[in-house]
Amino acid sequence: MTALTKCFPGKSAGGHGDRVPSREEQELCRPWLEQEITLVNPKLIIPIGRLAIGLFFDTKLPLEKIIGTQIERDGRVIIPLPHPSGASTWYNRPENQARVKKAIRLISRQREALGL
Repeated sequence: MTALTKCFPGKSAGGHGDRVPSREEQELCRPWLEQEITLVNPKLIIPIGRLAIGLFFDTKLPLEKIIGTQIERDGRVIIPLPHPSGASTWYNRPENQARVKKAIRLISRQREALGL
């Protein structure tokens, strides 16, 4: 498990949770993330949350089009999951719960294929 950025961005303006790292902050940390991925060489990457998902998927697509899918890039399988925030109402819709279950099945199949 790793983080998109390596530095604490500070509290959000509203005081609830952390501030979303700016695009510049994300870009500053990107070389470390890429080096980490190279060193660990994972066969399966599970980006969790919109920021992490945006590294691999088109950011213009809604989560409904992304969650429950997988792609391959550089010999790695990438299966995204939504952020598990209790503040999000995304999970409340049954069709989104089905998407998450599908993603978990895809992850399970990849673990089996990798012998884990």
